[in-house]
Amino acid sequence: MTDRKKPRLLSVLTIPVSSLLIFLTPITAFSKTVYYDYSTFGYLKQAQMSTGAVFDYAYDLMGNRKTMTITPQDSDGDGLGNGEEVLVYGTDPYVADTDGDGLNDGEEVAYWGEDWNSDFDNDGQINLLDYDADGDGYSDGFEVGRGTNPGDPEDYPSMVLPPILFLLLNGQEVP
Repeated sequence: MTDRKKPRLLSVLTIPVSSLLIFLTPITAFSKTVYYDYSTFGYLKQAQMSTGAVFDYAYDLMGNRKTMTITPQDSDGDGLGNGEEVLVYGTDPYVADTDGDGLNDGEEVAYWGEDWNSDFDNDGQINLLDYDADGDGYSDGFEVGRGTNPGDPEDYPSMVLPPILFLLLNGQEVP
């Protein structure tokens, strides 16, 4: 049996000739394709990977690179980068609300803070990926929308009865 290795691509980053240095930066095969955009003076302005990550470069008047800005791709628009969703939180980068509870993944990360990977109801599902983190029967999004705590099973929304049902329960006639 042969030992398989992941293919690697190398990109060459050139530095002004006066420094006489060349750096080789590995780019994983996950990157697939990189598109480069150069200025009229030959400076790299932008590199965009087919995965969606964008690298923007800014230079001073002498041609020295001042800044490099990296913008990760957010395929589902939930405020979390694709890599962050897969590698950190275990959420789906193509579904804004992975657990379907009414809060998108970015809102849940902000809401739960340091408790995002806790399991308040001990059901084996971390809060971030749990439709109902406290096990009280109400989705996290429903509770947050009603001003109750989705991490406390004793704090759940009070139900508001529709007007017609309220009238019937009070013994009044419905017009």
